[in-house]
Amino acid sequence: YTDTSHLFWNAPVKGLKLGVSYETARIEASSPAVPDTPTNDPGVVVPGQPARHLRIDLDSVWVTSVQYRRGDLMLTAEYIDTVQKFTMDSGPQGRVSRTGHSLGYYGGIDYRFTPWLEVGGYYSVYYPNKHDRDGSELEAYGRPGYMGWQKDACLSFRFDPVPGWICKLEGHYIDGAAQVFDYQDPQEVEEHWGLFAAKITYSF
Repeated sequence: YTDTSHLFWNAPVKGLKLGVSYETARIEASSPAVPDTPTNDPGVVVPGQPARHLRIDLDSVWVTSVQYRRGDLMLTAEYIDTVQKFTMDSGPQGRVSRTGHSLGYYGGIDYRFTPWLEVGGYYSVYYPNKHDRDGSELEAYGRPGYMGWQKDACLSFRFDPVPGWICKLEGHYIDGAAQVFDYQDPQEVEEHWGLFAAKITYSF
């Protein structure tokens, strides 16, 4: 389930819009037990997995935002504070629970130079644990400290060649790896890295 409330205010200042949102939610997922699976090699057996049940409680998610538009210029900023609890039941390991308190914020600027070209940029910061912003608690458990934050500087170019089509290019320089999840060994994750993204959208 989810329960969300939004409040937006068009301020007396022309082009200024303020907003605040509050959300609570519960997400649950289960997977059945998987037995050991033999292979064509008699000496190799793929180990099975016990039944699992995952529950995520978003106790509170606060989002505050501000947007200001003046002509072809738009400024945006947002702040998000999240308190959540993870609970997993996993066979012989029993129940594992963990509570997290994360925060993030960003500021951005966009300017439309021509009807077909808009250039923008933003800087965002995210801490999965607001009480461990330097990653010292992670280092105490043998994990890289820079997985305790992620700071992203982005430059983007948006092209609108014809009505309905949007092409966008983005370049990112990122410090930290708090939102990098697909890895086998935490030591493989780098502290400073880059990202390039391209997207084409058609609206009809």
